[in-house]
Amino acid sequence: MSVNTSELKRFRAEKDGVFARDPHSPLTDDQRRNFQGLEYFDENPQLVIQAGEVRMGTSSGEEQVYHRYGLVRFRVDEQPAQLTLYSSEDSAELFVPFRDATSGHETYGAGRYLEVEAHGDHVTIDFNYAYNPNCAYDSAWSCPLPPTDGAWSIPKGEIAENETGIDVARREFHEELGVAAPDGEPTSLGAVRQSGGKVVHALALSGDLDVTKTTSNTFEMEWPPRSGRMQAFPEVDRAEWFDVDTARRKLLPAQRAFIDRLEAQR
Repeated sequence: MSVNTSELKRFRAEKDGVFARDPHSPLTDDQRRNFQGLEYFDENPQLVIQAGEVRMGTSSGEEQVYHRYGLVRFRVDEQPAQLTLYSSEDSAELFVPFRDATSGHETYGAGRYLEVEAHGDHVTIDFNYAYNPNCAYDSAWSCPLPPTDGAWSIPKGEIAENETGIDVARREFHEELGVAAPDGEPTSLGAVRQSGGKVVHALALSGDLDVTKTTSNTFEMEWPPRSGRMQAFPEVDRAEWFDVDTARRKLLPAQRAFIDRLEAQR
């Protein structure tokens, strides 16, 4: 898509006029007397970028088109977090899909939704209004799937009596990924406190993993809520290798400190 040629010429002519005649021109009087117009590159249609369009996948395998409206940064339990606000042509409200530590446990695994109104640059996000999408209750619905940034987690579990941290780490790794953790002496990455108060300790090992062969164990929960019907869900629905910057962006905000500590030990 290209800017209309006459529109571009008019824009450039108006700019030249400001430089030549406007009292607030950045040129001196001598420069303005000899001013013949600014030099411009020839119009290049390849330099016209349609930015901000997001094709969001849906639960039915289709796509819905949104536009990035803005980014909101905030803190949860002293941990940095951020959300992207999306606009669409068929709604006056902004769409806020998100995942958090409750996803796949107390709430729908694919995430929850919010709708908010923008008043100029001011937006109020009230998470008390967050809700599960309709496809959480009826698979016939087609629902946008929230982006996964800030939603990934390392495999983890609770330490039982007479267990050590490495015992739990190896057990959870095997249960949640279906393969044994690499052999070797682990490196401690310390602990972080997640939103909600849970303290997570992390250990790191170097090794290879074929993520195409991972198979998670499952857990049961009442779903839909208060339906009296139990359904099984995987502990981990996907495993993948990332570079350091991508991993930092993908992880839950509180767990990003583990990447920084791992980098510092390299």
